[in-house]
Amino acid sequence: MIMRNRTRAGFLLVASAVALLSGCGEEPDQAQETNGFPQAAADYFADMDGGVELNEEETKGRNTWVIWTAGNDAYWDYVSRYSFGSTDLLKTLDSRYRDRRFNYYGLINEPGFKQATGPDEFGLWLDEPDGTQDPFYAAAAYEEMFPREQFVQVYGRASGIVGLRLFPNPAFDDEARKRWDAQRYYNDPKYYRDPDLVRPYRVGMSCGFCHVGPHPTSPPADPEKPQWKNLSTNIGSQYFWTNRIFTFDQKEDSFIYQLLSTSVPGALDTSFFATDNINNP
Repeated sequence: MIMRNRTRAGFLLVASAVALLSGCGEEPDQAQETNGFPQAAADYFADMDGGVELNEEETKGRNTWVIWTAGNDAYWDYVSRYSFGSTDLLKTLDSRYRDRRFNYYGLINEPGFKQATGPDEFGLWLDEPDGTQDPFYAAAAYEEMFPREQFVQVYGRASGIVGLRLFPNPAFDDEARKRWDAQRYYNDPKYYRDPDLVRPYRVGMSCGFCHVGPHPTSPPADPEKPQWKNLSTNIGSQYFWTNRIFTFDQKEDSFIYQLLSTSVPGALDTSFFATDNINNP
């Protein structure tokens, strides 16, 4: 039974990127919205890629690439529950790692955020905004032609890691709130491995999560503190520690650990679906 459960969890991990590309994590109401989703036209990332000037359509494309998750927050929430808590992007967002996030995970800290000084209202350690351009926080500077509430519904809010977006969990009702215990969520395997556990947030993943990386001609002086001008939208976030990003409590005798460790630590092949040089059967 343990091996079947681990194998099932491993399969979910392998399927995750497929879900990202296909949008299969969308719920019916979300799919209807995002099939004709409002495209964000404000140029939030003008400093990226050397400040190349983009026309309106190109800007919309760049925004979609960096912040649109295609509704896959529903899928990643499913993975967090049915991988028995071993994969949980909400834990990957733990702000207590921000000062060493690139070094430990190979992930890109989002400009305009800082390490949390304490847990949020749900007891979760999430990065705090510090002058970000993200419209969720910069309401006074909102420039889109559609309501801010719709932006948040479609794009979520910035999480502090480039490519990961936070959405309120629609299943986090009064009953779930009563059951929620942040201390146990971080520390008690019996609690966080329960597939019935409802988390306050769902985390969506945009294409930029795997593709935004340090710009080769203007890299950040401190990789833990990049500015948008230090990042490229498409060079590839090549420094992933896949086994650390997608699991946090698995040991070397775990199938999940071994599966994810086949991806070389500190290296990401963003074309591995096309070439499959990692796990080609």
